[in-house]
Amino acid sequence: MTCLKKHWMRMCFLTNVNGKIPVRGITRTFASGKTEKGIFQALKDLGLPSGKNDEIEPADFTFDIFYALTQKICPRTDIEELFKKINGNKSDYLTVDQLVSFLNEVSSLSFINFSVFCL
Repeated sequence: MTCLKKHWMRMCFLTNVNGKIPVRGITRTFASGKTEKGIFQALKDLGLPSGKNDEIEPADFTFDIFYALTQKICPRTDIEELFKKINGNKSDYLTVDQLVSFLNEVSSLSFINFSVFCL
Protein backbone atom coordinates (compact mmCIF):
# COMPACT_ATOMS: atom_id res chain seq x y z
CA MET A 1 0.00 0.00 0.00
CA THR A 2 2.89 2.35 0.74
CA CYS A 3 4.20 1.93 -2.79
CA LEU A 4 0.78 2.82 -4.20
CA LYS A 5 0.61 5.94 -2.01
CA LYS A 6 4.03 7.04 -3.20
CA HIS A 7 3.00 6.54 -6.80
CA TRP A 8 -0.25 8.47 -6.25
CA MET A 9 1.65 11.34 -4.62
CA ARG A 10 4.11 11.45 -7.52
CA MET A 11 1.23 11.63 -9.99
CA CYS A 12 -0.39 14.44 -7.99
CA PHE A 13 2.86 16.44 -8.00
CA LEU A 14 3.37 16.04 -11.76
CA THR A 15 0.85 18.67 -12.73
CA ASN A 16 0.91 20.75 -15.89
CA VAL A 17 1.17 24.55 -16.12
CA ASN A 18 -2.55 24.82 -15.24
CA GLY A 19 -1.93 22.98 -11.96
CA LYS A 20 -3.96 19.97 -13.11
CA ILE A 21 -3.08 16.31 -13.67
CA PRO A 22 -3.08 15.47 -17.39
CA VAL A 23 -5.02 12.34 -18.34
CA ARG A 24 -2.24 11.58 -20.82
CA GLY A 25 0.18 11.18 -17.88
CA ILE A 26 -2.14 8.67 -16.25
CA THR A 27 -2.43 6.66 -19.45
CA ARG A 28 1.34 6.57 -19.77
CA THR A 29 1.63 5.33 -16.20
CA PHE A 30 -0.73 2.40 -16.76
CA ALA A 31 0.05 1.79 -20.44
CA SER A 32 2.09 -1.37 -19.88
CA GLY A 33 0.11 -4.03 -21.71
CA LYS A 34 -3.16 -2.09 -21.45
CA THR A 35 -4.96 -0.22 -24.18
CA GLU A 36 -5.65 3.46 -23.72
CA LYS A 37 -9.35 2.84 -24.30
CA GLY A 38 -9.52 0.65 -21.20
CA ILE A 39 -7.85 3.32 -19.12
CA PHE A 40 -10.15 6.01 -20.49
CA GLN A 41 -13.17 3.84 -19.69
CA ALA A 42 -11.94 3.24 -16.14
CA LEU A 43 -11.52 6.98 -15.63
CA LYS A 44 -15.01 7.58 -17.04
CA ASP A 45 -16.49 4.91 -14.73
CA LEU A 46 -14.98 6.75 -11.77
CA GLY A 47 -16.53 10.05 -12.86
CA LEU A 48 -13.23 11.63 -13.91
CA PRO A 49 -12.38 13.38 -17.18
CA SER A 50 -11.49 10.67 -19.65
CA GLY A 51 -10.42 12.37 -22.87
CA LYS A 52 -6.86 12.08 -24.12
CA ASN A 53 -6.27 15.82 -23.70
CA ASP A 54 -8.40 16.29 -20.56
CA GLU A 55 -7.08 17.37 -17.19
CA ILE A 56 -8.04 16.31 -13.67
CA GLU A 57 -8.18 18.61 -10.67
CA PRO A 58 -5.71 17.33 -8.04
CA ALA A 59 -8.41 17.69 -5.37
CA ASP A 60 -10.61 15.26 -7.34
CA PHE A 61 -7.83 12.68 -7.69
CA THR A 62 -7.84 11.35 -4.13
CA PHE A 63 -6.00 8.22 -3.06
CA ASP A 64 -9.30 6.34 -2.89
CA ILE A 65 -9.99 7.26 -6.52
CA PHE A 66 -6.44 6.27 -7.50
CA TYR A 67 -6.79 2.94 -5.68
CA ALA A 68 -10.14 2.27 -7.38
CA LEU A 69 -8.51 3.10 -10.72
CA THR A 70 -5.68 0.64 -10.12
CA GLN A 71 -8.21 -2.05 -9.19
CA LYS A 72 -10.15 -1.44 -12.41
CA ILE A 73 -7.06 -1.44 -14.61
CA CYS A 74 -5.04 -4.15 -12.85
CA PRO A 75 -7.48 -6.25 -10.81
CA ARG A 76 -5.94 -8.77 -8.43
CA THR A 77 -9.02 -10.65 -7.30
CA ASP A 78 -6.90 -13.75 -6.68
CA ILE A 79 -5.11 -12.00 -3.82
CA GLU A 80 -8.36 -10.76 -2.32
CA GLU A 81 -9.90 -14.24 -2.54
CA LEU A 82 -6.86 -15.77 -0.86
CA PHE A 83 -6.99 -13.16 1.90
CA LYS A 84 -10.68 -13.85 2.51
CA LYS A 85 -10.01 -17.59 2.53
CA ILE A 86 -7.29 -17.23 5.17
CA ASN A 87 -9.06 -14.59 7.22
CA GLY A 88 -12.60 -15.87 6.91
CA ASN A 89 -13.78 -12.32 6.06
CA LYS A 90 -13.49 -11.35 9.74
CA SER A 91 -11.26 -8.26 9.55
CA ASP A 92 -9.01 -6.17 7.35
CA TYR A 93 -5.81 -7.78 8.56
CA LEU A 94 -4.20 -11.14 9.30
CA THR A 95 -3.00 -12.16 12.71
CA VAL A 96 0.53 -13.47 13.12
CA ASP A 97 -0.85 -16.99 13.62
CA GLN A 98 -2.87 -16.77 10.39
CA LEU A 99 0.15 -15.54 8.43
CA VAL A 100 2.45 -18.23 9.83
CA SER A 101 -0.18 -20.87 9.13
CA PHE A 102 -0.45 -19.67 5.55
CA LEU A 103 3.32 -19.68 5.07
CA ASN A 104 3.71 -23.15 6.57
CA GLU A 105 0.68 -24.92 5.08
CA VAL A 106 -0.52 -23.17 1.94
CA SER A 107 2.49 -21.45 0.41
CA SER A 108 4.11 -23.20 -2.55
CA LEU A 109 7.43 -23.08 -0.71
CA SER A 110 6.08 -24.45 2.55
CA PHE A 111 9.12 -26.66 3.19
CA ILE A 112 11.37 -23.56 3.17
CA ASN A 113 8.94 -21.39 5.08
CA PHE A 114 8.49 -24.02 7.77
CA SER A 115 12.17 -23.96 8.62
CA VAL A 116 12.19 -20.17 8.72
CA PHE A 117 8.84 -19.45 10.40
CA CYS A 118 8.31 -22.55 12.49
CA LEU A 119 6.51 -21.39 15.64
